[in-house]
Amino acid sequence: MLTIHALERNAEERESLISWLQHLLHEDTPDIEFIPRVDLRPVSPDEIKFHGTPDICIVGPNILEEELTQLGKIRKLLPTTPIIAVTTARLEGLAQIEQIARLGATDTLSQSDSAATLLRKLVLLSKHKAEKKGGKLIVVDSGKGGIGVTSLAAALAEVSALEDKKTVLVDFDFETQDLSRFLQVKPYFNDNLQLLLLGQRPITQEFVEQCVVQIWEDHGGLYHLPPPADSEVLFNRKDPAFRTILSILEVLDKTFDTVFIDLAGVSGPLKRALYRSADDVIFIINNDPASLYASVDQISKATSWISPETGFKIVENFPLPIGLKSKFLRTEFLKAAGLNDNQLANKSIPYCKNAFRWPGSGISAYSHANQKFKKAIYSLLADLNLIEYKQKFSIGRIFNQNEILSTKKLKESKVFPTESAREVNPSLPTSAKLLDHLKFENNNSCEQIVLNGTPEQKEGDEQILEELNPEKLISGVSIN
Repeated sequence: MLTIHALERNAEERESLISWLQHLLHEDTPDIEFIPRVDLRPVSPDEIKFHGTPDICIVGPNILEEELTQLGKIRKLLPTTPIIAVTTARLEGLAQIEQIARLGATDTLSQSDSAATLLRKLVLLSKHKAEKKGGKLIVVDSGKGGIGVTSLAAALAEVSALEDKKTVLVDFDFETQDLSRFLQVKPYFNDNLQLLLLGQRPITQEFVEQCVVQIWEDHGGLYHLPPPADSEVLFNRKDPAFRTILSILEVLDKTFDTVFIDLAGVSGPLKRALYRSADDVIFIINNDPASLYASVDQISKATSWISPETGFKIVENFPLPIGLKSKFLRTEFLKAAGLNDNQLANKSIPYCKNAFRWPGSGISAYSHANQKFKKAIYSLLADLNLIEYKQKFSIGRIFNQNEILSTKKLKESKVFPTESAREVNPSLPTSAKLLDHLKFENNNSCEQIVLNGTPEQKEGDEQILEELNPEKLISGVSIN
């Protein structure tokens, strides 16, 4: 949101100035998506100190015609705000422009200038907004579907939350709402967000927060923004909703420590605008040869959209055993995409069968996965300077809200979840997951593991333990 104060002497002149500016802002101009949503407010010179600091101040021609030194007084009240002085023909000589600049104007705008001229000035000046952004906005994308964008975005967000960062996941999969459904976050369609996009509510922190849903009842660190039911307006750059969604993301960026955006299903001008808004981009590839051309093509576009300050990391996700060798993939991919080594993540995200159990479980692939997977996720977040890399890290969320065994009790008793735990989350890979945790906490050795539950459940647990070759890790398995 770009807040602009339009200054003139009286109400009639302010109305005329606002009308002219609105006409310029709403002309059919190419690449309008470069312009953030504008909040244009009429203000008198005497009321400046009561209205807060705008992002840009536009001083009308009648103030300058009456008394040019008024500009100096306005500059004292707004010492860091860019000021655009609207000039008449009489004030466009070099001597007058020099005086206007000396009195504090950042730029001038002639009454004969076009809409494109005003928009160019707003683009440049909006980049110098004094207010610092609060958090990090991270886009997760790939060259084609099915590579793991949604899985990786959810895993990164879960770890960010477990590391005490207030985190929000943004689901832009308008067709299937995969992120919302996999995490079991209802509603799957966001009616409150739809009201903001239709202009029926103002873009304030209060109304934006009403669009966000807390994912875990017992943990206030992870939130979710489901997609709106009607997404057509977001793909039309001329629709006001297009710029409204960018303003909503600005509010989220100031409210949360980290914002992860799942770009699966996003294309066209909206994708370009989201890339331009990002602090970091995570681009996912894999070693399937069929995906390489699409990935290289998308990266060549993406690198032309982002700003020089935006971080860009390429992550190899779930390498297939029959795909290209990792070393060959990295060398050839960097060459084809015209990138350098430091734009590759330090670690690939390894294939993990348990990680694929996360859809519909209410937790991400991170909580289901083994230690190699978790180590790679932590390494990637450290690459992005979101956390400090450490050798020991959170095991994730073992159960949902009604967990019966806390992590502390688990370490002490080494007991697997009982039948009632399974009822909370039947899809939980209990034995495999907790054995992995016990191995990690006990330097890869456990004295005993106790399996509880029905005979059928215990039989299933034994099979899982056998697959994991437990005789090398534990001295005995006791069946209760």
